[in-house]
Amino acid sequence: MQNDWKHCYRLRASLRNLGMVGTAFMVGMTFLSVAAWLRQPANDPIKMPLVISGFLLFACLYVYFLLLYHKYRLFVGDSWIRQTGILHDKHVDLSMIHELKWRCIPQSGSVRLIGNYGELTIELGHLETQDRLQLIDFLRLTIAESKQVGWHKFNDQFANTPDRQNKSIRAEWLFALIFGAHAVAFGTIWGIGGGIQFLVYCVINVGIAVYLLRLSRQKTVGLGRETGEQSHARECGSDVF
Repeated sequence: MQNDWKHCYRLRASLRNLGMVGTAFMVGMTFLSVAAWLRQPANDPIKMPLVISGFLLFACLYVYFLLLYHKYRLFVGDSWIRQTGILHDKHVDLSMIHELKWRCIPQSGSVRLIGNYGELTIELGHLETQDRLQLIDFLRLTIAESKQVGWHKFNDQFANTPDRQNKSIRAEWLFALIFGAHAVAFGTIWGIGGGIQFLVYCVINVGIAVYLLRLSRQKTVGLGRETGEQSHARECGSDVF
């Protein structure tokens, strides 16, 4: 089974990036907090240790994201699917599937495969967009229609239509402007004598704004490419699904 897989899916790269940035930020804040506490330990005998513990807890969470990114694999073959993670290794035989549930939770939906020897859940939002669409098409074609549950509701909610993509792009631009405004405000406060924490807040908001702008640009380019391909197909008299 290990050698006849056709596709190997990994988690989306943004999860890795979140883990790297989050870990670096939390570790940095931990060191700054410890240094500040060591200078004047008597001023915050309880509050500062709690703050430091909070930073360490979130640092562990981001480290977990990094480990999950490096360990997770979704192997797909003609008749089976295998999912590996940090603490689990599951597989299902597609020829023995009793039910495939299309679910609208979490944010980008998920699919649960129930077979003879257990079940396997795939959170589709953790995959790159093209990998997610490819996997959905594969499952729709491979599993008998009579065994699929909840497809119409799932499709209505997550169909990748141009209108829905345009709304997503506009929302990302709006949030980018909001975080950009926050960055300007924090940078101004730092510039007129605010503490170093305002510079840190400024840098964080700049990073988020740039990420959102880059994401919206990628979607805009992809949407334009899809629109161009559909227009070309119509000119050639082809049917586009």
